[in-house]
Amino acid sequence: MDALEEDRHLSSEEQLAKGHLKTELEKVLLMEEINCRQKSRALWLREGDNNTRFFHRIANSNRRFNTIGRLSINGAITMDQEEIGEGLVNFYSQLFIDEEGRRPLLDGLVFSSIDEEDRCCLDRPFTEEEVVGVVKDMAGDKSLGPDGFSMAFFQRCWAIVKDDIMAVLHDFHAHGTFEKSINATFIALIPKKPGAVECKDFRPISFISGVYKILSKVLANRLSLVLDKVVSASQNAFIGGRQILDSVLIANECLDSRLKSNTPGVLCKLDLEKAYDHINWNFLIYMLRRCGFSEKWRHWIYACISSVRFSVLVNGNSRGFFHTSRGLRQGDPLSPLLFLLIMEALSRMLDKACEGGFLTGFSVGNSAEIMLAISHLLFADDTLIMCGAEPEQIWYLKGVFIWFQAVFGLKINLSKSELVPVGNVPDVNVLAGILGCRISALPLMYLGLPLGASFKKKSIWDAVVEKMEKRLAGWKRMYLSKGGRLTLIKSTLSSLPSYYLSLFPLPMSVARRIEKLQRDFLWGGMGDEHKYHLVNWHQICTPLQQGGLGIRNLSIFNKALLGKWLWRVQQPYGVGLWKFIRAGWDSFSSHLTFKVGDGSRLRTTYRISGSSHHWDIAFSRQVQDCELETVTALMELLYSYPIRRGSLDELCWRPSSRKVPTRVAFFTWTAALGKILTVDNLRKRRVVIVDWCCMCKDHGESVNHLLLHCSVAQELWELIFSMFGVAWVMPRGVVDLLSCWSIKSGKTESAAIWKTIPHVLMWCIWRERNNRTFLGEEQSISALKCAFLQTLYEWLKASNLVCCNSISEMIDSCAVGS
Repeated sequence: MDALEEDRHLSSEEQLAKGHLKTELEKVLLMEEINCRQKSRALWLREGDNNTRFFHRIANSNRRFNTIGRLSINGAITMDQEEIGEGLVNFYSQLFIDEEGRRPLLDGLVFSSIDEEDRCCLDRPFTEEEVVGVVKDMAGDKSLGPDGFSMAFFQRCWAIVKDDIMAVLHDFHAHGTFEKSINATFIALIPKKPGAVECKDFRPISFISGVYKILSKVLANRLSLVLDKVVSASQNAFIGGRQILDSVLIANECLDSRLKSNTPGVLCKLDLEKAYDHINWNFLIYMLRRCGFSEKWRHWIYACISSVRFSVLVNGNSRGFFHTSRGLRQGDPLSPLLFLLIMEALSRMLDKACEGGFLTGFSVGNSAEIMLAISHLLFADDTLIMCGAEPEQIWYLKGVFIWFQAVFGLKINLSKSELVPVGNVPDVNVLAGILGCRISALPLMYLGLPLGASFKKKSIWDAVVEKMEKRLAGWKRMYLSKGGRLTLIKSTLSSLPSYYLSLFPLPMSVARRIEKLQRDFLWGGMGDEHKYHLVNWHQICTPLQQGGLGIRNLSIFNKALLGKWLWRVQQPYGVGLWKFIRAGWDSFSSHLTFKVGDGSRLRTTYRISGSSHHWDIAFSRQVQDCELETVTALMELLYSYPIRRGSLDELCWRPSSRKVPTRVAFFTWTAALGKILTVDNLRKRRVVIVDWCCMCKDHGESVNHLLLHCSVAQELWELIFSMFGVAWVMPRGVVDLLSCWSIKSGKTESAAIWKTIPHVLMWCIWRERNNRTFLGEEQSISALKCAFLQTLYEWLKASNLVCCNSISEMIDSCAVGS
């Protein structure tokens, strides 16, 4: 059709056929893109350009990286696929077999327990509403289990399969069992490093069936509601209200406090060998019992973890089918939550050692406050222990490790664990020899962030920049349009530094360096070749509503992320990183308001007696006669504020003070700069056009003339001045007008209307000018005034700035307020 159109005009039938073919082609390309996205796992291009060739290349590169072409078996390298498959099946079938023998218990330790209400909540029957919520919340295009059904299938076909799914869940609730085939699992092997040849160099990820995934997620959602009651504050993983960065910030504060005190100490970062794979089931059930879980719930959990049957995926083919007697699956929604209970036992053992004085921990606080000693921080299997630098403490710590291995079945790989001296520790070699671990130095990488490094140093950002450069080098930019590059920048490249930005202040030089990487990638610069950057980067970073592309400004984003700490934690004390973050409180608090509840956080007393309430205010001195009017106004303001009885006082984020749509505020800003495309500005850009104002039809058109001095504009401004009963001399320019206009302040309805008027009025004039210029439509001055008043009223009502119920009431409030 395209070739035919080049030679002659297409008939109406041919044009319809071409449109139909184009629609069908777009459907095929969309399905091809979705198929390639699932293969490539390039989730950062969930919605982007139709980069089909790019997706194919990514899929092929992942396939090459994940292909197991050779494997070391008993010290000999083999490339035979049958031998590789058999070797991997033997390795993992042995890995998940528990050693026989009795293990000691921890009956001497005290654990937190859930109450009867929590037990009833966990054991309650499954409802369709609960299950539907789980199905809808899960990603639909994740990897498939042995049954071949994705979550997208259950989401799309829920009306058809819901009765069968609910029957499985109800049977499980009643009897605690299900068909063993439901829990069949594929083990996918992900290389931990390029060129992996040893079986231990692969990370086993479980692909579970769709039906079991639904059941497991329902149980996990219930378990997550009560875990915070049994898991101590030293664990910050997978608990609502706790974050991974909490551990990093606390560790930094502990370290800074220790260094400031000049007291030597050590950090011990543990490496747990195949932590999930070595979990002892009996000990897990024991921990569930100690934490107060019902027998029914314990039976459910045991059924989920003990009925697993594995097959190993080797280059896309499943090998073997074997059962297990220990371990939790990485990929099962229940596994990370159950692992927390295992690590809680280690946390309680370390707490017991501190209570007995065998370990001291690092103290945080000052002389005016109660000192808090922190001995350990846990995030899943990432364990950081802080203690004194005395050999006696290290010997006791080693004893805890030995007992930990005997009880849990987990093994601490001391050869990969690290001992870091804090302060002057001359005998660090002796301490490391006791544990049998290696010696490291600060800064120490902990949970992906440098611990012990100066947060002001630019060098801590080198890892982030290198990661971005590596990612850019891996992307095949010649296959991407600018739309595709923009998608990648917004979805991936801008997110790479987010983890660091959430804790460390971003140096300006680093921000410029990262932004240069983004700019060069967007405009397609390759190596040393020069590419024109057609639009200013600041304009690109403005929101979409303001004509930009919505790419994040990293410096502003950094301040917002650091502000989250101020929202979550209001404690003033800090010696290092927290002290710097806390310094931003003044700027942050300017965006907060305070909602009064029960008055418990007020300095002024607020009393409630029966159905009445009153404020009990004590002034610092006697009120003078001339101040009575002011005091009366204060009391009226206090009693006019709605009090939320029965609720707590709380800080609230103050919404934006802008009372007009964003596009209008952007227009006003542009007009104040004199950049809107009036006739004089168009002529500056060499557009041939008559210098004529289409509003008054008497003068040339400029920004200031159109919006302020035109006879039509003056009619509207006079309407405003008459509404408020004020005399006003119109200034020369828009900037001067806005400066003078902002002088009038207050929180009355009249003041709110006054502040909004310039935006509304100039916007209405601009729209009328455009309608006359491009559409040939012209309103009378009376109709224009009515349109202005209607627009003003609607915007004020939408912003909840006025309580009036009509335009006439709004006009009356202006006269009263003035």
